[in-house]
Amino acid sequence: MKHNKTLLVTGITIFFTVLILSSCKKDKDEDPIIDIPINNTISLTAQTGASTYLAAAWQHTMLDDIHVFTTQALDGRSIIIKMSDLSVGTRNFNFDDPAITYITGSIVFDAGNAANGSITISNNIGNRISGTFQCTLNNLTQLGTSIDITSGSFNALSYN
Repeated sequence: MKHNKTLLVTGITIFFTVLILSSCKKDKDEDPIIDIPINNTISLTAQTGASTYLAAAWQHTMLDDIHVFTTQALDGRSIIIKMSDLSVGTRNFNFDDPAITYITGSIVFDAGNAANGSITISNNIGNRISGTFQCTLNNLTQLGTSIDITSGSFNALSYN
C-alpha cells in the first residue's frame, strides 16, 4: 500500500510539473531589430535615378565592427549602408567602409573600386543617427551602366 501511495504522489507531482511548464508564456518569434517607420520619426529616402526611394522597413545588424543598415521599400528595392564610424562628420564612400549598395529586382548597384559619393552624419544622439548621402553606383552585372542616388537622407536610424 505504501508503494502505491508513493507512485500516486510521484504521478501527481509529474502531472502538475508538466502542466505548469506547458502553461508558461512563450516569447514571440519576432526579430527585435526590425523597426517600421511610424509617423516618419524613422526614415530613409533618396532619389534613385528617375524614382523616389522611401524605406518601409529597416534593420540594423553588426558584421564584426561594421554597422549594417539594411532598408527596404514596399516595391522590394533595397539600400544597404555599411560603416564602422558613426561619429558626426562626412566620409567618402568606398568599397568596404563606408559602403553603399542599391538593389532593384535582380540588379545590384555598388560602389565597387570606383566609389563616387559621400555620407554625412549630422546627428548621433541616443544611439540614433541622422544625416544625408549621395553617390553614383555601378551596375555589377552590366558593366558600364550606373545609377545616381541623390537627395539621400536618413533620420533617427537606431543602432545598438
